Amino acid sequence: MLDYGIFVELAPNLPGLAEYLPGYEVGDQVSVYIKAILPERQKIKLLLIDRLGRRALCAPPTYFVTEGNVAGWDYHAPTPSCS
Repeated sequence: MLDYGIFVELAPNLPGLAEYLPGYEVGDQVSVYIKAILPERQKIKLLLIDRLGRRALCAPPTYFVTEGNVAGWDYHAPTPSCS
Protein backbone atom coordinates (compact mmCIF):
# COMPACT_ATOMS: atom_id res chain seq x y z
CA MET A 1 0.00 0.00 0.00
CA LEU A 2 1.37 3.39 -1.00
CA ASP A 3 -0.03 6.92 -0.70
CA TYR A 4 -0.87 7.04 -4.41
CA GLY A 5 -2.72 3.73 -4.45
CA ILE A 6 -3.18 0.21 -3.19
CA PHE A 7 -1.82 -2.69 -5.19
CA VAL A 8 -4.21 -5.65 -5.28
CA GLU A 9 -2.94 -9.07 -6.32
CA LEU A 10 -5.70 -10.48 -8.52
CA ALA A 11 -3.70 -13.64 -9.28
CA PRO A 12 -0.01 -14.53 -9.02
CA ASN A 13 1.94 -12.06 -11.18
CA LEU A 14 -1.27 -10.12 -11.97
CA PRO A 15 -1.57 -6.93 -9.87
CA GLY A 16 -4.03 -4.09 -10.24
CA LEU A 17 -3.96 -0.61 -8.72
CA ALA A 18 -6.81 0.92 -6.74
CA GLU A 19 -7.08 4.47 -5.46
CA TYR A 20 -5.81 4.92 -1.90
CA LEU A 21 -8.45 4.73 0.83
CA PRO A 22 -7.66 4.87 4.56
CA GLY A 23 -8.42 1.84 6.70
CA TYR A 24 -6.97 -0.83 4.43
CA GLU A 25 -3.89 -2.82 5.46
CA VAL A 26 -1.47 -5.15 3.73
CA GLY A 27 -2.96 -8.65 3.77
CA ASP A 28 -6.61 -7.55 3.65
CA GLN A 29 -8.88 -9.45 1.31
CA VAL A 30 -11.03 -7.07 -0.68
CA SER A 31 -13.67 -7.06 -3.35
CA VAL A 32 -12.93 -4.81 -6.30
CA TYR A 33 -14.57 -3.41 -9.42
CA ILE A 34 -12.41 -3.39 -12.55
CA LYS A 35 -12.58 0.18 -13.87
CA ALA A 36 -10.27 -0.28 -16.84
CA ILE A 37 -7.90 -2.76 -18.45
CA LEU A 38 -5.11 -1.08 -20.40
CA PRO A 39 -3.23 -3.88 -22.20
CA GLU A 40 -0.99 -1.48 -24.11
CA ARG A 41 0.30 -0.10 -20.76
CA GLN A 42 -0.02 -3.46 -18.93
CA LYS A 43 -2.23 -1.88 -16.25
CA ILE A 44 -5.48 -2.77 -14.54
CA LYS A 45 -7.31 0.04 -12.73
CA LEU A 46 -9.48 -1.03 -9.80
CA LEU A 47 -12.02 0.46 -7.42
CA LEU A 48 -12.14 -0.95 -3.87
CA ILE A 49 -15.68 -2.06 -3.02
CA ASP A 50 -15.43 -3.73 0.39
CA ARG A 51 -12.94 -5.07 2.91
CA LEU A 52 -13.60 -8.79 3.41
CA GLY A 53 -11.18 -9.34 6.28
CA ARG A 54 -7.80 -10.95 6.65
CA ARG A 55 -6.75 -14.45 5.73
CA ALA A 56 -3.49 -16.20 6.37
CA LEU A 57 -2.09 -17.77 3.24
CA CYS A 58 -1.88 -21.55 3.28
CA ALA A 59 1.39 -21.34 1.40
CA PRO A 60 3.22 -18.41 -0.11
CA PRO A 61 2.34 -17.75 -3.75
CA THR A 62 4.63 -19.37 -6.30
CA TYR A 63 6.06 -17.09 -8.94
CA PHE A 64 7.53 -19.11 -11.76
CA VAL A 65 8.86 -16.35 -14.05
CA THR A 66 12.18 -15.17 -12.67
CA GLU A 67 13.77 -13.43 -15.65
CA GLY A 68 13.19 -12.53 -19.28
CA ASN A 69 9.97 -11.49 -20.99
CA VAL A 70 6.66 -13.28 -21.25
CA ALA A 71 4.69 -12.92 -24.49
CA GLY A 72 1.54 -14.44 -22.95
CA TRP A 73 0.34 -16.82 -20.29
CA ASP A 74 -2.45 -19.21 -19.40
CA TYR A 75 -3.35 -18.86 -15.71
CA HIS A 76 -4.96 -21.65 -13.69
CA ALA A 77 -5.74 -20.86 -10.07
CA PRO A 78 -3.93 -23.16 -7.66
CA THR A 79 -5.94 -25.45 -5.45
CA PRO A 80 -5.53 -24.44 -1.79
CA SER A 81 -3.65 -27.03 0.23
CA CYS A 82 -4.40 -26.04 3.82
CA SER A 83 -4.26 -28.62 6.56
